[in-house]
Amino acid sequence: MQTEPITINVDPKTARAYRKASPEERERVQERTREVLRLALMTKEEAAAEFKRLTHEMSEYARAQGLTPEKLDELLREEDDD
Repeated sequence: MQTEPITINVDPKTARAYRKASPEERERVQERTREVLRLALMTKEEAAAEFKRLTHEMSEYARAQGLTPEKLDELLREEDDD
């Protein structure tokens, strides 16, 4: 993935912790930060498309794990009974 550097101001404690972090830890922080920024800066249309993609992905995963519409209804009824 091509990246471009930006500067973000953080509190001194966070800056010190980042500077002390190993290269692997820094990379993990950078990956998470990229994702948070990407999500925070999405347009409504992009957010809606991302939500649709994620719900489709979850639906496919649930089906692959054996969750049927009938089983889902049963689980939801049990939840209502509680």
